[in-house]
Amino acid sequence: MLLRESYDSLGVARQNTSPMHVAKLALEKNFQLWKFHLDNRILLQVTSDKKVLPLPPVAVNSRVYFQFNINGDVMKMQLGANGQWTSKWYAPSFRPSTSVFTNQMQEKIGGQPYVDFFVSMQWKKACIFVKYINGLDLGDHPDYFSAKGYIRPQTALKLGVWIPFYTSHHVNKTMSERASSIGK
Repeated sequence: MLLRESYDSLGVARQNTSPMHVAKLALEKNFQLWKFHLDNRILLQVTSDKKVLPLPPVAVNSRVYFQFNINGDVMKMQLGANGQWTSKWYAPSFRPSTSVFTNQMQEKIGGQPYVDFFVSMQWKKACIFVKYINGLDLGDHPDYFSAKGYIRPQTALKLGVWIPFYTSHHVNKTMSERASSIGK
């Protein structure tokens, strides 16, 4: 049983008093063939009350990249793409004026891939990256919403440098984790 507080369609906080169940199955498999990497994650999920806790039935995240060393082990480089996809679902609506997500049952979002292409170089602990966001613009009416009424970034080019000020091999992310999360 899951007891959850959520905002209704008017933005009023309400406590769910009836029993509710969530079942999810996560499948993750990472492949490596020579210097070619394929990292996959698929999430299947079901909720007993979609009005209280809406979830996409299927969510997929896949990274494809080619990783190699430059000048021995001095610098590592990755060339690749990171893609995300969810099945259509009644995603919560976001209200910027109150910074609150509210439930809605008017419009389903999802069903279209969102792909970022990247080049990432790691020299010691610093990561330099170039990222082309939303590289697969699929037509005149793309559905690139992360929440109803809250659009994801359209096609853009991002350049950046990521340098940790506290270095610890237990805390810092790997280069491939940074490449997929920077600029989201």
